[in-house]
Amino acid sequence: MELTETAKVVLNKRYFLPGESKWSDLCHRNANHFGNTEEEKKLFFNIMVDGDFLPNSPALMNAGTSINSFSACFVLPIEDSIESIYKFYADAAKISKSGGGVGANYSKLRGKNACVNSTKGVASGPLSFMEVQDTSTNTIKQGGRRKGANMGILDSTHPDILDFIRYKEDKTKLTNYNLSVLLSDKFMGKIDKDGPEKELWNLLCHKAWKSAEPGVLFGDTAERANNTPHLGVLNTTNPLAN
Repeated sequence: MELTETAKVVLNKRYFLPGESKWSDLCHRNANHFGNTEEEKKLFFNIMVDGDFLPNSPALMNAGTSINSFSACFVLPIEDSIESIYKFYADAAKISKSGGGVGANYSKLRGKNACVNSTKGVASGPLSFMEVQDTSTNTIKQGGRRKGANMGILDSTHPDILDFIRYKEDKTKLTNYNLSVLLSDKFMGKIDKDGPEKELWNLLCHKAWKSAEPGVLFGDTAERANNTPHLGVLNTTNPLAN
């Protein structure tokens, strides 16, 4: 496979390991890692070097190293507790370091200024916790090879939904995030009638026209196609599925 000069620059910057300088070097490393027999290694090398098949970026970067993570897309749970939130941060950091992206549904986090019973204070809302994750992603920078990626989902019924929809009007906010609003069949059944659902839908349409964000996730539609319902409800996607 003939490489362009741009491809060579990207390979040198992100994918080649010390000692590698040619596309075939990277292909040999991946083939040796993923092939179980000499025949498999030869086949894997040939389809890679000819450009007929390419693994994803974490596989290209991590094969043959001590980082045994080869998936690019993950979703993590996040509950309305400090323990759950900071476990999310820790797990997301490990994923980002290995080259993966993280999606999460923040709808279970209480809205801004809601009462916190344990401290008698007020909650800061999901957007504040997303800012922490955004900063963490910037700090890690996925090992210096790839820009970090996050997906943030919020249900249309969440009290902070309008702030969520408008949040990235400030271009400096959540620069490592894609945002999407979770919409139900019930919500969609009301968008032709005057009321909050129609107003919200019109705002989403305007934002889609203006900046292509936030996106939407039709939750009930996704759940009807869920072929692993025993593993949970499909209310989140990874960053590439927006």
